[in-house]
Amino acid sequence: MLATEFFWHQTIRRYTLAFGLVFSDIYIKRSHPYDVVLDSFKIPITQASKQKFYLQLMQDASESNRPFGILLPRISFMLSSISYDQERQKNVTNRYMKTLENAITPSYNFEPSPWNFHYDMTLWTANEHDAHQAIEQILPYFTPFYMLTINELPTFNI
Repeated sequence: MLATEFFWHQTIRRYTLAFGLVFSDIYIKRSHPYDVVLDSFKIPITQASKQKFYLQLMQDASESNRPFGILLPRISFMLSSISYDQERQKNVTNRYMKTLENAITPSYNFEPSPWNFHYDMTLWTANEHDAHQAIEQILPYFTPFYMLTINELPTFNI
């Protein structure tokens, strides 16, 4: 075994939740040809693979006897790959020390390893107009990357 004690910092879970949060405020406005807004709503987002999400949409449409287009637009995303980033590696012997409450000895944590988490996102829409609205709300923030700050280890303030 690599470690002498069990540890789980929920880092991958935090990354996945943060990714979903970035895309959770995308809205669609449906309007009349004369620019009178008829309907405005938030696009729901789900963590699922493209295939799983498609099957879920088909099942929901068949169970509710509603047309497929009524269930759309929707966004789905999933963690697709993880890759080590050697360029961001710092000295592995760096340690962070923190004395936790009611602890006699301090806790230590070594410099974390740099990893890149790659997510795939799928936008499902019933028409091209809805897709354009959603994409125009996403693209301005990516040039071509989007950096997000996350508190990885709250006990160590990292």
